[in-house]
Amino acid sequence: MSDNALYFPADKALEAMGNTSRRWQNHLETNKIHVAAEVNFVSSFGPGRGKHRHISIEAITQGAIAFALIDCGVEVRSAYLAGAEFAFPGELGGAYGYDESAPLDPVLDRMPGRLYAEGETFLIYSVGEVKPHNKRLTFVSDRNPVFAAKRGISDPAMIVHAVEGGGSVAPRIVLNVSQLCRRIASSFGICFTAAFMTEAG
Repeated sequence: MSDNALYFPADKALEAMGNTSRRWQNHLETNKIHVAAEVNFVSSFGPGRGKHRHISIEAITQGAIAFALIDCGVEVRSAYLAGAEFAFPGELGGAYGYDESAPLDPVLDRMPGRLYAEGETFLIYSVGEVKPHNKRLTFVSDRNPVFAAKRGISDPAMIVHAVEGGGSVAPRIVLNVSQLCRRIASSFGICFTAAFMTEAG
């Protein structure tokens, strides 16, 4: 998380997550939220909770993803881990991943807590058994070149087919993370592009 992270009062942050109860607070107190050791996603100002506690935009996004997955039946810790995979590490699938002088690829590279620069960013979560060499979770832009073979069709069914190769029968949850981030930006009245988009190289 960068030094210029955005923090928002807890009551507004929880509302932006889609949290209408004390679920997030309970998950935090019972250590169900995955937090990397170097991450400080909650900041307190003065005594008490509520408006004195501030939550980072990364934690808000992680929570929003987690709540969407929990509501689909994913176990709580696994859902927060999936949210953390978006909020904190990023994805470098283009040349920048092995050559930092290369520009970021707008459909293969995304920075931590950011969407791909082009297209909609989807989370695909495989429910149930997965083969040892397969990932349970992936993030993908619907502008990824893998979709060119699909005649430009970019809907969740085509995305799932492209990611899994169409051979797996495991059920999947598909979440439009771009849409979720737009909702968060709108709830705070902040610029969606500045808060969530990876700058293309």
